Amino acid sequence: MLRKFLALALSILLVHTYAVIPLHAKAQTGTKTSHIEDIKAQVAVAGVSTEKLVEVKLKDGTKLKGHITGIKEESFDVTIALNGEKKSVLYSDVSKLGTSWSTKKVVLVLGVVVGTIVAIVAFVHQARV
Repeated sequence: MLRKFLALALSILLVHTYAVIPLHAKAQTGTKTSHIEDIKAQVAVAGVSTEKLVEVKLKDGTKLKGHITGIKEESFDVTIALNGEKKSVLYSDVSKLGTSWSTKKVVLVLGVVVGTIVAIVAFVHQARV
């Protein structure tokens, strides 16, 4: 019984490691880049899209949530999701840039969690029988 439990625990750990953790991992490079270059790279990865929401936190504390509608050398354009207002944001003014979780990521994480719970319940039920 202990052997089955350890096998189940190991499989759950492996699923968690390879399915959930990479969602939050950031690509690391061998050289350090400036904050502005990091923001430019994040904007480029997010790309111009009317479907993908981004959350921009500015150095003055202002938060913008909308879609990237244009990318320039020194700035990028964000169309605010609530009112459709277009704002130009300098890369140097950005404190943090993040993308909202997509439906696929949410479904993947929920699937892993539900699968893990089902596996644990099944194992406990089998151990009692």
